[in-house]
Amino acid sequence: MAKLTFKNLSDGISLALSRAYPKANVFCKKTLQQVSPGDFNVVPVSIIPLEKLNTLVKYKVLLDIIYFPREGDECDDCLRVATDLPL
Repeated sequence: MAKLTFKNLSDGISLALSRAYPKANVFCKKTLQQVSPGDFNVVPVSIIPLEKLNTLVKYKVLLDIIYFPREGDECDDCLRVATDLPL
């Protein structure tokens, strides 16, 4: 059984974002000073252990996906991405 790590999880989310938004840059944890409109940043928030069963531990991982909207129609752009992102 493959071990699921936080790096694998954030890489998977980054790849999914890159496929869904091919023109956007996707950053993990660190972003450049000057991000472009339409870029994403995947940031770890916390890892919470929920329960333990022998040597296995179940965790709840929280991530923030930060979107930098396009200029001019920021509100509409944020709402569009917020609607499309869970799909």
